[in-house]
Order: sequence, then C-alpha cells, then structure tokens
Amino acid sequence: MNDKNGSTAADLLASSWREQASPTDLSHDAISSIMPVITSTGASGLAHQRVKHAAHLKESEVVSTLKQQARETALRSAMQAVAIESVSGLLAENGIRSLFFKGAAAAHYYAVPECRPVGDIDFLVHPEQEAEAQGVISGHHQNQLPADDGPNQVTGSSKWPFPAQVSSFDIHSDLGKFDLQPVSAVFDRSTTIEVGNTTIAIPCPEDHLRLLCLHYLIHGGWRSIWLCDVAALLEARGADFD
Repeated sequence: MNDKNGSTAADLLASSWREQASPTDLSHDAISSIMPVITSTGASGLAHQRVKHAAHLKESEVVSTLKQQARETALRSAMQAVAIESVSGLLAENGIRSLFFKGAAAAHYYAVPECRPVGDIDFLVHPEQEAEAQGVISGHHQNQLPADDGPNQVTGSSKWPFPAQVSSFDIHSDLGKFDLQPVSAVFDRSTTIEVGNTTIAIPCPEDHLRLLCLHYLIHGGWRSIWLCDVAALLEARGADFD
C-alpha cells in the first residue's frame, strides 16, 4: 500500500468506531481506489459506517458493496459470539479460568461492535491449565463438521454449532511478549463484559491497551483495524483509567 492509499484509507476509517461516525467527504473514485485495501484488511464494516450517510455517494457502487460486506462481517461477528459463549462455558465446566483479548474483546470498545471484523479467538489461561484447555478445545473440534446427512450442513453438529472460520481458537498461557506478567496478575486486574447470554473476562483497559499497541507493532502494523482498536479503547476508557 503506497502513502497515498494509506492516507485515503486512514481518512475513510477515521471515527468509524464511534456511534455517530461522520459521513465521509471522499469521492467515489477515491474510495474505489482503496477498496482492495479495505476488503483485504477486513475493514468493510467500519468503512460502511462512514459512507452510508454520505449524500454524494447515495446509490453508488461502493456503498452497495460495502453494505453487503458489512452484513457479512456482522453475521460472522454474531456467529463468533456464539462460539465464545460456548467455549467459555465449556472451559468453566472443566474448572478452567479464561480471559479473552483482542478480536471480540476489542470490539467491545466500539459503538457498533459487529462492524469490527472477527478472526481467531484469543484467550488466556493459567499455565498449569493450558494442556487441559487444549484438550477441551480439541475434543469439541472433532464434532465440528456435520455428517453428510446431518440436519445442518452449514453450522455443524449441535455440540459445536458454528463453522471453522469463526471458531479458530488461539490459547495463550504467557503474555511475556507484551510485558504482562505474571498471568495471575493479569487475571486479578481483569474486568468482565457480556457476550450473548454469558459473562466473559477481558483484560483491564490499561493491560488491553498495552497488548493492542504492542500487537500492532510486533506484526508490523499492516492492518488499519488494529489502530482503530486502540482509538476505540482510548475513547471508551473510564475516568479511572490509569
């Protein structure tokens, strides 16, 4: 991505995490020129927040395309919420304490969480429970694909009712690369949010900010959505943020 396209993408995504995202003044041609970047980085849902009320783009092709991609993002987000609700319950049933971060946990800071694209589901466990957590996840992944004559060829079995693309789990037992140690302290400082009909633990805002910033730098900052995560968290922080 060249500097011009990068600047245009930044312009389009600015404020997209807010409840009242201001309509963009970018032209149809300018947005069309960065559509491959927006699509490949999963930012279509957020971009749609900026274009949907722009009078000069009414009924334009880019709005139609982004609207459809935003719907797909929202659907995947809803399915991942089901996955998180399910796996957090399974872990709890087996006495495993978990803490979710990035992804859906970062989407919590957005005014419209379902606009943030989903990817792997990252969660933290205590080191002594990592092997058991791996076993819980692996055991249920075996039931993920439906039988040829199963009742639901899309979502899979009743035990694991979501497709592979929204149920890829990344289990962590060490956050040392983010300078967040020991794990027990991260758990002690954690807070909770509601996902579906369950409550999950996520890092406190201070820890989550460090994690999101360092994750962005470690991976070369190639996804604009990661900067949006940082902005959304900072704007959503409470008065007691330290």
